[in-house]
Amino acid sequence: MELPYCADNVVIAYTGEAGRSIYGSNLVGNITGCGNLSGFRNANGILFTVGGQYTGKGSPQYLYYDGHPGYDYRTTDQCPEGTVTADCPTGIIGQIRIRTAASGTVSQIVPSFGRVQLDHGNGYETWYMHLSKIDVVVGQSLSAGQYIGISGDTGATGNPHLHVEVRLNDIPVDPYGWQGLGNDPYTRAQNVILW
Repeated sequence: MELPYCADNVVIAYTGEAGRSIYGSNLVGNITGCGNLSGFRNANGILFTVGGQYTGKGSPQYLYYDGHPGYDYRTTDQCPEGTVTADCPTGIIGQIRIRTAASGTVSQIVPSFGRVQLDHGNGYETWYMHLSKIDVVVGQSLSAGQYIGISGDTGATGNPHLHVEVRLNDIPVDPYGWQGLGNDPYTRAQNVILW
C-alpha cells in the first residue's frame, strides 16, 4: 500500500474517542519505512464504544490503529470454512463476494494489492483491497451494490478481511464524518458523513 500517512502515536475515532500511546499500546504490525501499526488505550482506561459496538481487533480496550488510512471489515464470520452460497462462492473461509458502496467508474486496478479503485465524481474515490479475485475492468461503470470481486487473505495473512478507504482528492477521509466535540483533529481534509 502507498504510504498515505505515518503513525503519530494517537488514534481518534469519528466519535471523538481518543487513544494515545502514552496510555498504553498494542503493536499489530508495521508500515515499511513509516512506522508501527498500533492500538492505543484512552486516558481513563475506559473501553472504547465508537457507536456502541466497537470491538477493534476483537477487543474494545484499544483503539486501532495508528498509521492506517481505512476500515478493515472481517470476512470470516460471513463465510465459514466449507460454506458455499451465492455470496460465498469458493467455500474458503473469509472469501465473500464484495459489492460497491456507491455508484462509480473503475479508475484503477492494482493486482499486487488486490485493489480496485472506484471514482465517484467530485473528487471522491473508494478503494477496496486484499481481493483474491477481481471481476471488473478499468473504465467499467458500476451501480451501488454491484459485485467487484472476492475478498482474500492478504494484508494480515491468517485474518481474512476487506480493507476499504474513502478518499477525497486522494486524501483518506472518514465516511462516518466527524461527530466528536470540538474541531475535527484530522486537518488534511474535511470529514463529512457520506452514507
